[in-house]
This record gives sequence, C-alpha cells and structure tokens, in this order.
Amino acid sequence: MKSKDDAVYIATLGFAPQVVTLGLFAVQNRFPDQKIEKVVVIHTSLSIPKNAEAVETLRNAFHQNEFLSDYPLEFKEILVDGKPIVDIKTTAEVEATLRTIFETIRDAKLQNKSVHLNVSGGRKTMSIFAVVAAQLLFDEGDHAWHLVSDLDFMNTKALLPEKPDQIQLVPIPIIPWSDVAPVLTGLASPPPSLLSEEFYRKLYERRRQRALEIFVMNELTRNERKVLWEVVLHGGSNREIAKRLKKSPRTVEHQLQSIYRKFKRSFGVSLQGKLRRELLVREFSPIVAKMRAR
Repeated sequence: MKSKDDAVYIATLGFAPQVVTLGLFAVQNRFPDQKIEKVVVIHTSLSIPKNAEAVETLRNAFHQNEFLSDYPLEFKEILVDGKPIVDIKTTAEVEATLRTIFETIRDAKLQNKSVHLNVSGGRKTMSIFAVVAAQLLFDEGDHAWHLVSDLDFMNTKALLPEKPDQIQLVPIPIIPWSDVAPVLTGLASPPPSLLSEEFYRKLYERRRQRALEIFVMNELTRNERKVLWEVVLHGGSNREIAKRLKKSPRTVEHQLQSIYRKFKRSFGVSLQGKLRRELLVREFSPIVAKMRAR
C-alpha cells in the first residue's frame, strides 16, 4: 500500500516554466501532509530557444528559491532514435511522447509512489498523451491536474503566487484500467509499441478476463459455478454432467439457463443451442484454469 506521504510530481513543459512551479505549489498547498519526493519535467528539444530558456529558468529557480529548492528536479527530453524531437507530428514522435510519459509514470509506480500529473504545459497533443498514459497506469491515490489562473497573473510570469487563490487546480477525471494497471507497472519493460493494435488488444483481453472473474464470483451461485466448471473442464450432455454432479438433468438444465441469462445481462451476448456451450468453453476456460491454480 502506498503511503500518503510518498509522491512524484510530473509536469509537461512548453514555453511557460511558471506552469510547472505554480502547479507544484498548488499540489503541495492542496496536500500539505504529502511529501513530493521528486519533480520530473518532460519537454521537447532544447534546440528550440524558448524551450531552452524555460528549462534554464526552472534550473535556476529550483536551485535558488527557498520553496523550490526542497524538491529534487529531473528533466526528460523526448527522443526518437536518440535525438530530441522538435515537434509531435509523425507516428514516431507520437510514440516517443507517449512512451516517455508512460515510462515516467511507470517508474514512479514501480517505486510505490503516488503520482501528481500536471498536463497544463506544452503542446495540447502532449497533454492528450499524458491523459492516455494516466488512464493506463493510474490507480487510487494518483491525480491528473489542469492549472487555471487569472490571465493577468499568468502574464506576470511569476513562478510562485503571492496568494494561494491566484491559482487553481482542476482535477482531470481519469478512469483507470485498474485491473490491468498492475500488469503494466509490473512489466520488466514496456510493450514494444504503445500505439499498436496488438498492445490494446491485449489490454482489452486482460480487462475482459477480469470482468469474467468478477462475474463468476459475484453473479453465479455456488451450484452454478460447479455446473460451469463441469462444462468447461469435462463437457458432455446435461445428463452426463448431472450424473457426475449427482443431480437431476432438469436441475442442470435450469442452472445452465440461469448462467446464460446472467451472462447475457452482464455482457449483452445472446446465443442459441450448441453455440451457448461453445461460448462458455471459449470465454471461461482461462478463468477456470486460473482459479484452479490458486
């Protein structure tokens, strides 16, 4: 379980370094008991003069300012084939941006830290990819934020507010893939491509398997689970299943009908005849094997 005092603050950066520092101030003000152990800033190429200026401003501020100097600062430049990207236009640049943010969040999760993700800086596409990564990896205790402030105050380019109410954190609702997040954070290395159809297909399969497990444990009665196990593991007619379970064929038929009704209600699948048996075997074979191995 994560400690409430353990967190990493991650921010995307464009040309406005104050977005990073104001967001950090707002997070710490909102969670005064939480220790931000590290600040990680993600950015595109420093060959862009305004990028370089923003990074230099942050380096100096975190070194000199009394409040900011308490936080270790780390920069992550987005790379394609070892070279910093200037923009996010190509598929390779999109992949690199998503992967950099994904790995930054994942590293924090592997260290058992909560994450505060500020997506206010940088290009809009960077913010979108940050939300995608958060959806894949976030669980309870993680937060994504958008920073809102009066335009006049932002135009001052002040790195910290004089009063807390000059800035506001707006939470971004993240619906996490909570059933697959532990799988992703626990991988020795990220998948080959975070944009591939294969990657998202595997995520969908894992998520569906989790939904099927919940269905078996929460929707089916103990006797219905026994009938399902027999269909999946040994097959046979209702009469053969009834004989093995020491029940009447009519009871087995009623319990199978109940399983089909519940499955249709939960997953919206309606099949007839032999296809029903095939469906049960196909859908629940991995679940039965997993549960038997426990």
